[in-house]
Order: sequence, then structure tokens, then C-alpha cells
Amino acid sequence: SRGKGKEFLQLLICVLSNEYSAKVITTTYVYGNTVAKNLYEKFGFIQTDVVNENDIHEVNMKLFL
Repeated sequence: SRGKGKEFLQLLICVLSNEYSAKVITTTYVYGNTVAKNLYEKFGFIQTDVVNENDIHEVNMKLFL
């Protein structure tokens, strides 16, 4: 169902920040997945690295809380 990923990510960020005092959250998505890229960027994640090896094509992202 549409919108569930956004709701879950918002909840996850709140829990990690409020209950675990997280200062940084990292994630990855498969290179070319613009839906994931846009979702993470809406929450303030920034791209930190691109891994482009034989079997791995992903983008690393980081959110500073």
C-alpha cells in the first residue's frame, strides 16, 4: 500500500532518535531506484558514497539527527 514506507521511515527515525539517542542513521538503496532515492532525500538523507562493484550497485546515504 502506498505511503506505508514513508510512515514507517518517519516512525523509525523518531524511535531511533528519541529512544536510542541516535545521532546518525545510514541506509543504502540499489543504484537506479529513484523511488527510494526520493524518499530518503525527502527525510534529509544525503548521498555519501556509490558502490559499483561486480555484484553490488548501491548508493550509501546518511542522515544527521
